[in-house]
Amino acid sequence: MKSSIEYENKEFQHLGSVVINSGYSDWVTTEIDANIKQIWYRLSRREDNFCLECSEDGVKYKQMRICYMSKANDEIQFGVYACSPEDSSFKATFNISQI
Repeated sequence: MKSSIEYENKEFQHLGSVVINSGYSDWVTTEIDANIKQIWYRLSRREDNFCLECSEDGVKYKQMRICYMSKANDEIQFGVYACSPEDSSFKATFNISQI
């Protein structure tokens, strides 16, 4: 599973997540205001079922997706990335507070 924030323009950006099962990727995106400069993610798991949530303040979380991962191992890898389409660049900082 991957989670992302993608700056689109001065009005909005996208939060995204992708899950790959049996070689097929399943994307989910959520539009947020371009002025949001910080985002928190929370991933929880029950057996092979996962819930990904996001928050603008680190307190109140909203569900982004619930998914089943067919080949989930006991240990999983969770990645976060940021991207900006076309010919633009920016500085991204990631802080992992708890795993």
